[in-house]
Amino acid sequence: MAKKVKQEDAQTGFQKQFFIGNVIIFLLHLALVAPLFDAPSPMQIMIAKTELNREKSDWYYDQAARYMGSKGEGNQGWINLLAAYDHDPTSEFVLSNLVQNYRASNFTYLALDELFFVLEEFPNHKGAHDLVHQIRTESPEEWTRYQQRVKVEVDPSAKQKLGNPRFTAPFVTNFVRYEILNQYPQYGQLNSDFYKATISVYEKVKADLLTQNPRKTDTDINHDFFKWQMNILRSTGDYYSGFTDLSLFRDLIETMREGAAQLLQANGMKRELAEQKVKHDIIFWASVHTEKSVHEPHMTEDSLIGGVYYVTVPPHSGSLGIFDPRQIMVQGHPSPPFHRTYTVEPKEGMLCLFPGWLVHTVYQSKHLNVAKDGYRVSISLNLKGEWQDTGKLGLDHVPLL
Repeated sequence: MAKKVKQEDAQTGFQKQFFIGNVIIFLLHLALVAPLFDAPSPMQIMIAKTELNREKSDWYYDQAARYMGSKGEGNQGWINLLAAYDHDPTSEFVLSNLVQNYRASNFTYLALDELFFVLEEFPNHKGAHDLVHQIRTESPEEWTRYQQRVKVEVDPSAKQKLGNPRFTAPFVTNFVRYEILNQYPQYGQLNSDFYKATISVYEKVKADLLTQNPRKTDTDINHDFFKWQMNILRSTGDYYSGFTDLSLFRDLIETMREGAAQLLQANGMKRELAEQKVKHDIIFWASVHTEKSVHEPHMTEDSLIGGVYYVTVPPHSGSLGIFDPRQIMVQGHPSPPFHRTYTVEPKEGMLCLFPGWLVHTVYQSKHLNVAKDGYRVSISLNLKGEWQDTGKLGLDHVPLL
């Protein structure tokens, strides 16, 4: 009887082991085989992502259609159209609308840039090929100018003049400073020459403005001085000759391009693409501040990169204020809890560059003695392009000095 029990125990033990072994084999089989049936393939994942991107693109395009050309909200329409294009650059309909808007705004070179970016990634994109052909046929002069533009190289000597950049990230936004005068002392004389030319014409413009309206403030006069410079650009296609004849003008344009390329790289953009972007037009103008003037909070709506170069910074000059991009301006004041600002103290010969969407201001130069120390003179340099190209900051790209 004892032997029989032992034999049954042995059989039971074997059955248990057999059962456990089968369970293990089944689980292993499930782990290895199930993914072949349940997990989506890379192609399925790509198709799903494509469909999701198209849905997002359609939504942004619908938003763009709501705003375009109505109630002065064209800018909202434009940035929504850009978002639609960003999510689905293969859409011929969206791409065609983007190109038409660029051309209507006299930015055909930006349209061609985007078309060639699309063709680089999607060589067989028929819509992009057709649009390039259309521009070549309808606007041969603009096509020729574009071909000349893309051949221009960024000045290799500009890196030496810029020296080591100082990157900071206020509110997780890339902001870079170059102390060019320290690196390139010759700029001292260039600054002096530019200051004399600027104040000479500024005093004439100021006298004419005060004759027309004696109540104009120093802030008003500086704004009107900007308009005077832009009127010359629009009517002649070039800047005021008193500036373009000076070495600082030519030198600073090329130096700004190299600095902008470095800033775009710090935002994660490849150098080759950054060099293509910085070939865009640069809007250049001089700004003159007294002890009473300010420049209210503003941004550069049509610029990829905004910049300021300080020609002269007399004692008590107003600083540059940077606003947190998460805030919403309410009656001229940033909304809490993002109401704090970052302050940059200007220095003669310093070039500052930042994304065009960053709200900034020039504070009052209280106690500045213009009669004794002169005006606070700076140069604004805005590189044409789209905000979204600096909207994706990767902190791993920021050089920590």
